[in-house]
Amino acid sequence: MTPRPTYPVVLLPPRLQQALASSPDLPAFDVPPPTEDAFPPDLSPGKSLLSTFYGLLRLRGQADTLTAPERQAARARYEAAVRQHRSARAEFEAAERAKLTPEVLHAHRRRKVAALLESSAVEGVGESFALAGLAEMHLFEHLQRHFQGRILRRRLLASGQKTYHPDFLYFDPAHRLRLDIELDEPYGLGHKLPIHFVEFDEGAQTYRSGDEARDEAFLAAGWPVIRFSEQQAVENPDGCARVVAEVVERLTGQGTLSLAAVLPVSSHLLWTREEANVLAAEDTRLHLTAHVKRVDEKPAPKPRRVFVPSEYQQRIFDFLESGEGHGLVIAVAGSGKSTTLLESVRVIKRGSPRARIAMLAFNRSIRHELEVKLTGAGIDDVETATLNGFGMRVLNRRKRGIRVDQHKAAGMLNRAAQDVLGTRLSQDDLKRARNLYEKFQSYIHLDPSDPEHYAQLARQYNVTDAEGLQPIVARALDLTVAAYQAQNLISLDEQNYLPVRLNLPLQPYDFVFVDECQDLTQTQLELVRRAAGETGRLLFVGDPRQAIMGFRGADNNSVENIRRLPHPPRELKLTVSYRCPKSHVRRARALMPAIEAAPDAREGEVFEVGWAQAFGYVRERDLLFARNNDLVDLIVLELLCRGLTLDYEGQAALRPDKSDEEEALESDSGRVRKVVTELRNLTAGFVPASAPRARPPLGPRDKPLKVLLPWVLGRLHEQAQRWDGGEFRTFVEAVTAPDPRMGVRVSSAHQAKGLEADRVFVMGYPLFARPRQDQQEWERQQEENLKYVALTRARETLYLVGLP
Repeated sequence: MTPRPTYPVVLLPPRLQQALASSPDLPAFDVPPPTEDAFPPDLSPGKSLLSTFYGLLRLRGQADTLTAPERQAARARYEAAVRQHRSARAEFEAAERAKLTPEVLHAHRRRKVAALLESSAVEGVGESFALAGLAEMHLFEHLQRHFQGRILRRRLLASGQKTYHPDFLYFDPAHRLRLDIELDEPYGLGHKLPIHFVEFDEGAQTYRSGDEARDEAFLAAGWPVIRFSEQQAVENPDGCARVVAEVVERLTGQGTLSLAAVLPVSSHLLWTREEANVLAAEDTRLHLTAHVKRVDEKPAPKPRRVFVPSEYQQRIFDFLESGEGHGLVIAVAGSGKSTTLLESVRVIKRGSPRARIAMLAFNRSIRHELEVKLTGAGIDDVETATLNGFGMRVLNRRKRGIRVDQHKAAGMLNRAAQDVLGTRLSQDDLKRARNLYEKFQSYIHLDPSDPEHYAQLARQYNVTDAEGLQPIVARALDLTVAAYQAQNLISLDEQNYLPVRLNLPLQPYDFVFVDECQDLTQTQLELVRRAAGETGRLLFVGDPRQAIMGFRGADNNSVENIRRLPHPPRELKLTVSYRCPKSHVRRARALMPAIEAAPDAREGEVFEVGWAQAFGYVRERDLLFARNNDLVDLIVLELLCRGLTLDYEGQAALRPDKSDEEEALESDSGRVRKVVTELRNLTAGFVPASAPRARPPLGPRDKPLKVLLPWVLGRLHEQAQRWDGGEFRTFVEAVTAPDPRMGVRVSSAHQAKGLEADRVFVMGYPLFARPRQDQQEWERQQEENLKYVALTRARETLYLVGLP
């Protein structure tokens, strides 16, 4: 009869148990065993002749009697050879077994365990409606203390048709270890009915638990299960943590120093139904938790750190408080711009509580960051907007019902071609004309009807064979204004262009803050200047070495344009980088001499690694970016093949009035989402047998998505065989779903400017600042700027990765 089990219950998936007990296969003994035919009787010539003669006469008995001594000697030689072979084999196997030292066995088992953990099912994130009890939160607090950031609540496991919510999930991202931690109570406080009890099975002569099916679901997913009783959680929560630590160390080799001296939790029997009823009648749970202090599930807010401005920041605040006119702050990467802007608002509000303030950001992520900081500081009367959003507000104040049409540019150009030439444009001419049409909307001070201005912009953006398109471009720009006035129709780029072109009225602000001012177009700068009116003050913040958006129409000389305003700004600086370690700053200084490391900055690390080698170092929450979209696609596919999850904005974050192109330019997630969408769409008609077995080679002009997608799906299909969550498409959707908690961030280099991480991989680093034959000076400068941006994203470790 199997004895009754005891708490704590520790269950390991069978495959992990086998891996922990496994040994490497011994090499084969490659010496073949002897055969009896190899040992014939050693007969004299006479005996051999006579034996043959007896055989001819069919006198077999006489022949055997004659050769018996020689045959016995041959048999003895054969048996001696067999014994010698067995002895040699035994010595060989003993020598090989002697090589299986504890260290060798440990390394072998660790590799087996690591491979199994890689294939464990991924948890989901979901709300659990179960309220956490006193004992549960008491244990949670202690587990968090020892395993900071690794004890998660409100997670779920989807298994077949059922979903299970572990009380706690221990998750170690480095080893992909997931542990289901359960806290069992003998009865429910409300209904007083027995729960988590065991009953004896007479047929099997063993005890069975009502949680058996639940435990099996977690074990099948590759998750070990640890169960504690409520009594253990209350009386010795640190001892419970030690049990968790011992399981973790057994599976990963990673110890927990804080638990080395902690006494193990005392064990006790699992209760039966009858025992649970007795405990309920005596209200033992209430007595047990009477002395447990309630722990608020939401951690107490951290006290606000007293802000002590740097010397540079104080000069900015003094200028805003008692100075006059506009300001230009040259702020290097990681210099605390957001904090400076927030404190600048505080300074202004102290002196002018009713001042109208607008904060204009380059994109939505920067705007959101500013908005969160303002809300956290209790400031709710500062307007925040992206530059496009600010222009849209101006348009909306004049008229309602504005419609955004991303095909408007092509329509205006073809209508203009009909007016000028009596025909539509060819695809090549339409592409050239649209490039210049959009650039003239950015360069508001250039006149498309002026041949010199037109030729200047065509040269600047390498638009060839465009001379005959000038009247079409000029006409289309007039038509686009008319389409807005008559039909309320605009494109996204016109959110800034139309308010300036039509000189629409703006209600001036007392202070206008402009972030990332180095990437302003001429049109945006003019709109910002008008937002301040005659008496308002402008504070531009930016870094000329981070001007990288020239390909979209941003003026590479934006900072110089600001310096040449009718009322030139006073120049201030923020040149200390609080983000970048010293080793990173030393590299960046070759491109931006003004950048300084903070006095207490760490040294940091910089590694140069190969493309394939780099993926072996990638961990959760890392940031990877590359110079071009093909490499971004390749990175995403490589990460998915390796079982890593991605952090990107899901489809719900898309604005309905944005094309994929605009969304990709504004958000670092656009390209990642495109790859994921194509991968998911391909699963519908996927035939596993058609997937290439080996990774297809990539030629210099090949597109990774086109060449590698079938192979990647094949790899994912192999992984799905170890998953019991349903059909293959569901599996692909699960492994490609956004993971904001532990996912790897991937972007293009241009979108990486607004990002930072502890560990950053600059993928394809040799492509950064690589000169081209047809490159213009402003393009060469922006390529160098992009390299500077790449070197200043990491807070701790920077990987400079070679080409694939």
